[in-house]
Amino acid sequence: MIKICGITTQDALNTCIKMHVDMVGFVFYDQSSRNISIDRAEALSTLLPENIKKVAVMVNPSMQLVKSVISVIKPDYLQLDDNAGIDEIREIKKRFNNIQVIKTIYLENGLDFSCDWAEYEGVADYILFDAMPKNQLFIENADDTFNWSVLKDIEIKMPWILSGGLNKYNVQQALRSCRACNVNASSTLEITPGVKDSDLIEAFVKTVRHFKGR
Repeated sequence: MIKICGITTQDALNTCIKMHVDMVGFVFYDQSSRNISIDRAEALSTLLPENIKKVAVMVNPSMQLVKSVISVIKPDYLQLDDNAGIDEIREIKKRFNNIQVIKTIYLENGLDFSCDWAEYEGVADYILFDAMPKNQLFIENADDTFNWSVLKDIEIKMPWILSGGLNKYNVQQALRSCRACNVNASSTLEITPGVKDSDLIEAFVKTVRHFKGR
C-alpha cells in the first residue's frame, strides 16, 4: 500500500490518481505548510475515485474539528498524532460511527525499539511509524529519518505503515531493512513547502512498485 500525504493541489492529486496510489492524506493542522482548508479538501476529494482512500491528518484536534472534517470530507481514515491516546481514539470511534484510525508513533534514530504500539491493537486500525520531528510542532521535514532496522523483527498483529523521510533514493533500502508492506511519503515529494511535485510522486511510486515486483 502506498500513501501520499499532504496533498494541497489538483496537480498532485491528479498524479496520485494517475499512479493509482492507495491513500491520499489531507492535513488539517494550521502549523503545517501542508495545512488545507476544509472547503479546499472537499473540492479535491470529490475528484478521487472510490478505490483511493481519503485520510484526514490531524494533530491534537478539537472534537469540533474532527466533527467538521468528518461531516464534510467523509474521510475513510483519521490519522492522529503521537499524542493521541487510547481513550481519545476510542471516544472518536464511539462518536463517529467507528471510523477507522491510523495512529502515529514516532521513533528516534538509533533508539532501541521499545514503544507502546501493542496497546493500540484492537483500538487503532493502522500504526504509522514515523521519524521523530526535529521541531516541537509535529511537522515532518524531508530529512527526518530513523533507523528502519529497529522494526525488522517486530511481531505486530495489525497493519502498519512505514514513514519518515522516504524518497525514491532510500525507500528500497528502507523496505529491505524492515520488510514493510505499506509506505507513506510527504515532504520528500515537495518542490516548495506544502507543494508536491508530480514527477517526484511518480518516481517514488514507480520505485516502490519496482521493488515489490522484483
